Amino acid sequence: MIKTLLAGSDTPDSYVDVFENVQSTEYGQDGIVDVGGMSRVMNAAKLGADEQTKIMNVMAPAGSNLRRDEFNVFMALVGLAQEGEEITLDGVDERRRSKC
Repeated sequence: MIKTLLAGSDTPDSYVDVFENVQSTEYGQDGIVDVGGMSRVMNAAKLGADEQTKIMNVMAPAGSNLRRDEFNVFMALVGLAQEGEEITLDGVDERRRSKC
């Protein structure tokens, strides 16, 4: 489900920019972002340890490396956490549907 929740055409340009930025560091390669890259993004977003743990627990089924579509979902979860919303895939789906 994570891979198909936010296809490339459904994502903000900022998600693409962040993915490309992380790809240009040691935390990304060959179309993936590793756990270090995810941590770096969450720290830059000023998320606390609890929010970071919740996001990683949701993303665990995707494994420790995220491809672009999975990274889009990760970014949506980061956004929900920043807004104080519930950090769930349902929350991402509801937000996606309200934007359509």
